[in-house]
Amino acid sequence: MKGLPDKIISNRETIAFCTFLFGAPIVYYLRDGIGLAPNNMYFTVALLIGPLMMILPFRNFKVLYEVNGPLYLITFVFLLFCMIHLYFEIRIPLSKKIYELFVIFIIMYIYFILVLIKRDVIENVFLEMTIVFCFIGSLLLIYYVYTNPLYVFGQRATINFRKEGEEFSGNPHIFSKVAFFGIVAGAILFKYTNKKILKFLVIISLGVFFLILILTQTMLAYLATFLFAALFFYYNITFRGIYKSSVYLFSKWYFWVFILLVVYKGIDVLNKNEDFFSMAYGFFENRLTGIFSSVFADKNDKLIESFYASGDDSANTRVYLIQVVIEQFLENLEENNYFSLVFGNGYKNLYVDVPFLEALDSFGIVGFIMHTFLHIYLIYVCFKEIRNPRSAFTEFIAYGFIYFMILNITGGYIVDYARWGYIALVARFITVRAPQKAKALEPVKGVENLV
Repeated sequence: MKGLPDKIISNRETIAFCTFLFGAPIVYYLRDGIGLAPNNMYFTVALLIGPLMMILPFRNFKVLYEVNGPLYLITFVFLLFCMIHLYFEIRIPLSKKIYELFVIFIIMYIYFILVLIKRDVIENVFLEMTIVFCFIGSLLLIYYVYTNPLYVFGQRATINFRKEGEEFSGNPHIFSKVAFFGIVAGAILFKYTNKKILKFLVIISLGVFFLILILTQTMLAYLATFLFAALFFYYNITFRGIYKSSVYLFSKWYFWVFILLVVYKGIDVLNKNEDFFSMAYGFFENRLTGIFSSVFADKNDKLIESFYASGDDSANTRVYLIQVVIEQFLENLEENNYFSLVFGNGYKNLYVDVPFLEALDSFGIVGFIMHTFLHIYLIYVCFKEIRNPRSAFTEFIAYGFIYFMILNITGGYIVDYARWGYIALVARFITVRAPQKAKALEPVKGVENLV
């Protein structure tokens, strides 16, 4: 029987990629939660990227594995286009250019290292390891919030950043992201494993992940979770199965006893926590009202303009920046500035917080077409895999892309190693070849060794 060090070494590739993809909450807790390296970017990069660098010496450079050729090609063409833009951009200082080139290097390194890793090596316990990393990160947030005397129940839960002895509001998306991926991994692992103990542990972890979604209050994670649930139930649950399960449950007397106890306890909880549920309902109502008022308000109407002023701040800013991009595009068109129309206004000319529109502003029509085509092809590849998965591992990767699909139209940078690192997983493991149906029905390899 292998000891813990041997298991870590044998699963080093899986641990490295899970650290990179889902280890941010743990790193931020160490960095700012307990103050090991407050607001230190180098500490963050070292812990997230370091494990990926450490697996390079163990690779066999004589063997290259199958990839999704079109995705690799489009990615490298687009990144080369970004590097050319960065080289000729005079507005960006040298230090900033070096940092941007480092980010692009990390992205290319991830694509390269994945070509050297065999599928079986990384997929054996990938789902289980994902749940472990997401679960630990979620527990650390709960512990931090519980022990933080400044936290007020109802505000967004996050770990505050520290800088020069002062605390600043952290990023709740870091934690809601791992909660979403934990839910996806848990649902798929629950689908494939037959071990009752493992299913019980998955149910517990799912409860924690949903709690994190509620505490962090991020609309991106809500939308991604809703879309995942809709697709997962659509492709995995039939009406015949629902009917048979319903008939079976309704015919059992203890089911009705359970329902009565739940209703009784639910009414009791509602009565005792009426203020909390009113606050939660108010948050969702104000959040949705703010977003809709920001997007659809008519600025020429003074009454609606005053209502717009009370809308969602992030949505207001995003709508304003979108208007700036459109106005800049029309201005270039009117002034016959065809070079800017075709090749853009310069690398990161404006932070729009909507990546596909930022591609139009920074990289012009050429960059916008490449970026849009890449993501359309990604959506096609992932939804094809969702409909007919070849394994639990690839099914997880395909469902997980839902988060970045929504992120592409809601926020973030275009050139971001976390975003492109996940796209690299899609490009490496969801290949062009036809899925093998038999593998989609087999339990995840390595599950039995964990129980």
